[in-house]
Amino acid sequence: MQLTDQLLTQSLNNLGIASLSEMQRDFVATAGRGGDVLLLSPTGSGKTLAFVLAALNHIDPDGNKTTVIVVQPSRELAQQSDDLVRRMKCGVRSMAVTGGKAAATERKTLEGIKPHIVFGTPGRLLDHFDSKAIATAAVSLFIIDEYDKCLEQGFLEEMTAVRAALPEHALTTWLISATSEPAEISHFINKTRLCRLDFTPQTADARVQRFVVTSPTRDKLDTLGRLLTTFGSRQTIVFAAHRESVDRIYGHLKDARFAVGKYHGGMDQADRERAVYKFRCGAIAILVSTDLAARGLDIPEVKQVVHYHIAADAATASHRDGRSTRWLAEGASYAIIGPDETTPAWFAEADSLDVADVVLRRPAPSDWAAIYIGRGKQDKISKGDVVGFICKKGGVKAADIGRIDVTPHATYAAVRRTVLKGMLSAVAGEKIKGQKTIIEEMR
Repeated sequence: MQLTDQLLTQSLNNLGIASLSEMQRDFVATAGRGGDVLLLSPTGSGKTLAFVLAALNHIDPDGNKTTVIVVQPSRELAQQSDDLVRRMKCGVRSMAVTGGKAAATERKTLEGIKPHIVFGTPGRLLDHFDSKAIATAAVSLFIIDEYDKCLEQGFLEEMTAVRAALPEHALTTWLISATSEPAEISHFINKTRLCRLDFTPQTADARVQRFVVTSPTRDKLDTLGRLLTTFGSRQTIVFAAHRESVDRIYGHLKDARFAVGKYHGGMDQADRERAVYKFRCGAIAILVSTDLAARGLDIPEVKQVVHYHIAADAATASHRDGRSTRWLAEGASYAIIGPDETTPAWFAEADSLDVADVVLRRPAPSDWAAIYIGRGKQDKISKGDVVGFICKKGGVKAADIGRIDVTPHATYAAVRRTVLKGMLSAVAGEKIKGQKTIIEEMR
């Protein structure tokens, strides 16, 4: 497949994107000339779209062989990348393979889909290589996305094993990173033939307005509530240092009747997916998370982040703040500083914000509610099926339906809260594509 101007325009139109950024244009052009490439570009700059577009040159849409393997550090990033390919509607079959779900089920899906491009966490990719569910003989492009994060998570040995399982000859390798000096490159790329694209000087930091919010007590929950009150219903990520802290903050805000969800590595995969969907579709306004959400969550509507706990270092702080500057947008970052804490260097020039006199109140409920449908791709359910079902059986207009995500075993859909009760009542006991299932509001 050639990435022609027509295919590029069609893919961008399907994504609702007007044009590529300078980084994306340079990467697509450079990668199109062949050879190994190292791309350095900050969080939120659109690296995934850049390498997916360039990878189309390595895919035969009429073939049934996997020719592109992409290693990624998290389940969510792999799933989002897979969703990006689907939304491009460019005739390419893709699939995400990750932990958190049965490998046997994925093997069956791989056999049915016969994906051209596979996104996956390194351990699960190796599982499918070993079982021959993914044949590697035809792979011509190997990509490690968020390479620096993969190293941080200790994936070097597994990534090296993935590389060793791929053809030795005629293999192109791209490393994608958000930092300026990724280590251990020689495990994957011959530096003498490497093309390096460095866009790290164009950091997202210049697009972030920073504020320091002083908490009079070591327990910052009251200050956090007052700060969130000033945001109204604007979508916000609150970062905490530990899973236990996330649970505690989430519980406090939920008791205070904020529209809030939580997200951390100790949660079941299904619960994490639901939390992200509810946040992405606007059913909840606040997501409390560990640094797991500092990378991989691409939610352009997020305009501010809150550091409930200060990041361990400047790089982590930058990744957190990058959630508010997706696709070159401008954002805001708030650090809550307790009486025993010192303002970190990366907030040294931040403005001060006093919320002591803010009257704590719960924002108005979101216009959207999220529903769960217990059928998904494995049941041959599509977005069109869901829209038709909700409209015909639920008596809802298409304009009252928001984002729809169809996963292998379930579907999440957003509907306007004003029609939720009547819709759920109308579809009770009804079948979707002849199949009985659970249809309920996600709590």
